[in-house]
Amino acid sequence: MRYADGGGPDPRCYRVDCGKLASTLPDFRPEWTVRRGMEELYDAFRHHELTREAFTGTYVRIQHLQRLQREGRLDASLRWRTPGGAHTAREARTRA
Repeated sequence: MRYADGGGPDPRCYRVDCGKLASTLPDFRPEWTVRRGMEELYDAFRHHELTREAFTGTYVRIQHLQRLQREGRLDASLRWRTPGGAHTAREARTRA
């Protein structure tokens, strides 16, 4: 895979200004904190035995697609090949 002509890393910025939320809903108080959210993720990762390695291969979409192409499971248009290719989304998840 390669970038299209003129393509490259996404230059957009996703910084958020929550000023409108505060002015529209002045009495709103979030129940979650960043710390609480991170603790929930940490606990879920441990519970499901997710490792750092899982997120540097299978869950990195480009690398995963490239691996499936090398294995001959996806064609150049990213469509499943048969036999051996998945025919449903569920089958694709179980084979990955």
